[in-house]
Amino acid sequence: MAISVSMPTDTVVEALTLTLTPYIGATMARSAVRAQCERLGLDGAVVSGTQAEGLIAKVGNGLNVFLGREKAAVVVEEMRRTLGPSELSR
Repeated sequence: MAISVSMPTDTVVEALTLTLTPYIGATMARSAVRAQCERLGLDGAVVSGTQAEGLIAKVGNGLNVFLGREKAAVVVEEMRRTLGPSELSR
């Protein structure tokens, strides 16, 4: 499922942080998401769907170390669902 909507950067960071927190803790989750935003140059007010996909992929790669490939893949799908249009409109 591809993310097709643009959304505020702060919304993306917060949503991904909340999704990751049960797996790696709040501080690590926020740091990981913010660090990847910086690396990808996501410093504007809005993140496109394509940029959000890239952010999820980068964060997911880092999760491989902490969670293993299988669990990281599950969490990546969870992040995609979190940023899906139906979830953000709630």
